[in-house]
Amino acid sequence: MIFSYIIDLYLKGEENEQIITLVLLALIIAGCSSKGASYEFDEAAILSKEETKEALVDALNNKGKSIEYTGRVSMDLYEDENYTYYEVLQNIEKFSDELVIRVPREMSKNVSMSDFLYGTGVIIGALEETKVLGPKGSTALVEINDVESGDYIDTIGRAIKTIEINKSQAQNGHSVTIDKVEVSEHDTRLFLTVKNDNENKIHMSSYRATIVAGGKNYAESSNYRAE
Repeated sequence: MIFSYIIDLYLKGEENEQIITLVLLALIIAGCSSKGASYEFDEAAILSKEETKEALVDALNNKGKSIEYTGRVSMDLYEDENYTYYEVLQNIEKFSDELVIRVPREMSKNVSMSDFLYGTGVIIGALEETKVLGPKGSTALVEINDVESGDYIDTIGRAIKTIEINKSQAQNGHSVTIDKVEVSEHDTRLFLTVKNDNENKIHMSSYRATIVAGGKNYAESSNYRAE
């Protein structure tokens, strides 16, 4: 299966934007035809994060390996009678670490351009990239087992650990309760409830808030995707 296209891909963030022009890209699906070899996803054998990185770099020699993946859909590449192929950027800050996911047609309605994704799948091969400018390369091809698309906080930024706190402190007629802490791969989120029990107005801001942990002070950082 060979297909090629000329496209301007426009990627925009809150503080930066860039235009990537793909001059000519021919993708050859190597040994991954829907009529070719079949690989089964094995939940009990999912690779670790580091193992996944290594396997995706050398996808042709790691066919059949089960992985978890996250990323953002950057391109709807191709569609055949059984599958839709999407390019996914795993590193959404640097617009890099691409992989291509093969989604059964009946599941592709759950995936749209610019969606954040989280899911599992099995490596089934690699795509060879041939460009007019620049060296050849390859991109891992993953057939999905399942896919969850939606907001950043439910996919890439999903909580891998939640700590219930539920502790309050009152002062001058108002109270602040720390409800819980969520830890994700990319950030830590603190959930507060502020209650005013008097007639005076109060103003709550996290601008000068500091978390002290392990003898270190941590100031608030901004992640507009998680808001």
